[in-house]
Formats: sequence, structure tokens, C-alpha cells
Amino acid sequence: MKTPLLEVRDLTCEFRVRGRTVHALNGVSFGVEAGETVGLVGESGCGKSTLARCIVRLQRPTGGHLMFEGQDYVGWPERRIRRLRRDVQMVFQDPMTALNPSWTARRLIMEPLMLHRVPMREARLRHLLDEVELPAGILNRRPSELSGGQRQRVAIARAIGPSPRFVVLDEPTASVDMSIRAGLLRLLRKLQREEGLTYLFISHDLSTVRHIADRLLVMYLGKVVEEGAMESVFRKPSHVYTQVLLSSIPIPDPSVHRERLPMLGEPPSPTEVTTGCPFRPRCPQATEECKQPQPYYEVEPGHRAACRLAKPEGGRESLARVTTGVA
Repeated sequence: MKTPLLEVRDLTCEFRVRGRTVHALNGVSFGVEAGETVGLVGESGCGKSTLARCIVRLQRPTGGHLMFEGQDYVGWPERRIRRLRRDVQMVFQDPMTALNPSWTARRLIMEPLMLHRVPMREARLRHLLDEVELPAGILNRRPSELSGGQRQRVAIARAIGPSPRFVVLDEPTASVDMSIRAGLLRLLRKLQREEGLTYLFISHDLSTVRHIADRLLVMYLGKVVEEGAMESVFRKPSHVYTQVLLSSIPIPDPSVHRERLPMLGEPPSPTEVTTGCPFRPRCPQATEECKQPQPYYEVEPGHRAACRLAKPEGGRESLARVTTGVA
């Protein structure tokens, strides 16, 4: 069996906030194959950005494993992590807070080239500008002197400068308007082809993710509750939370109406550990069965969901199709 380029196994991450423990990640597991784009969606506070920071080791997980090309780097010391970051990079949501406001675009793009001792840095800088479709005239400008789209392109150039193999994109189009967003998505697809990149694309916008990702992970309260090929999940959403998310996607045609599925109450506090399905307190279809830990049921090959509604019909026979893992 082919080893994923990146594999996350039973990852947990907890914080202490005002004397209480925040359970940001609760046993997250998935893999990303070389050359593919995996989309990760979920509402604010579900743990998406924490997961991103753990993957690039800006945040140290509490438990679990992070595997890059089969090597577990979750416990590596900082010196060794610096070498890993040539292969694993990240583009943040808001370039205005991610980029040093007092540095010029030249210095921002050149810094990782210098840190990772990339040869022929001036030639690489010119190549990066061409790749992200920026004019050389922006090199002496600071972030505040650039447009939103230009700032994000500088951030992308900075991330791909050392020629990484895996890039975490944490809501990279959230800070720009729709017209610029389409251009950034086109740019990211082009860079993936030309630079041989693998992406984890994080967003709260399902319609954006659908245009760029091959597979989809749906996250709720620190857990992946459904995963599968993009079209399989859109065609046959099998966790109630996924169905709610899909029903909320806006339709551009005002004459077409879609029934929005209800979601009860507010998300539980991440300081509370829920038993059973984490979506149960807000689910209109919850039953007593949902109070028990829900296994992942196979919906289609490569598509699974941790919801009783995904359980195949057939009583005892359905147990044969339960895959490894509990959410």
C-alpha cells in the first residue's frame, strides 16, 4: 500500500485557558497523497487552524502522530523541525498579520530562501515573481502599500520559495473579494502543476473548496466526522452535519430555492468532553444510539462517515462494513 506523503494519526491538542482545558483536537486521523489537494471544512472554532499549526509544528500537539514520508516528527526538537519546514510550508489566512509590516516584499520573499540556503536566490526571486504573477515593481513596497490580492501572492511566493512538497493553505482566499478569489484559485492550481505541490486547503466555504480539492474532510468540534472523494461527499453526504453544511451553500440563481436543514442551539464549549457523536446536542435526528461512540461506516470506497445514518442496512451484516476508528 502506498504511504501517504503526510499522515495524521489520532492527533490531540489541548490548551489551558483561565484554568480550564480546551480540547481543540480530539483524535484526528487522515492521510494526504503526494500531488493531491485535500479540502478541510467546518465552522469557526472546530479546530481547523489548530490542526494547521500542529501540522507545521507551530503548535505542539498533546498526543498522536504526524508522519511525513513515513517519519513521525511530532516529537522532533526545534532544530530538526526547521529542516522539515523546507518541505512543509503554510500560507496563512490574513497576510496583513502574517507578513511583517515593516519589511519590503523583497525581504519577505527572500527571508525563507536565505534561511534554507536556497542557491541562486536572485534568480529564484525573479522566478517566484513570474510564478505568482507579480510585477518586479512591488519588491520595494511594504504590505500596507499592496492590494489584498498582491499581499496574498507575496505570502504564497514566500511559502513556495524553498520548493516545499506540502503546503497548508489556511483559508487563503478569505481576506479577498470574489473577483480576486477566482484568480488566486487559478494561481494555486497552476503552482501545483508546475511546482509539484501537495495541498491541505482549509476553508469554511464549501463552494470554494469544491473548485480546488480532490477529497474532502468535514470537521466538527475537533473531530473529522466525514471524509471522502469530493464528488462522493457532495452526492451522498452521510453525516447530518455535512448535510447541514451543504444545505447552506448559496445558490446564485434567485429563482432556485434550497431547503436549509436545521441545526439546533449553539456549539458546545470546547472545554467540555462530549460522549458519543459530538454533533448530537445540535442534531435534529439524534437518538439514544448517538450517545455512544460512533464508528466510521463506509459509504462508498474511500468515503466514510461517523454517523448512525451512514450505517448500511442489514442488522448484524452492517458490522462487517465498519472501518477502523471511532469519532
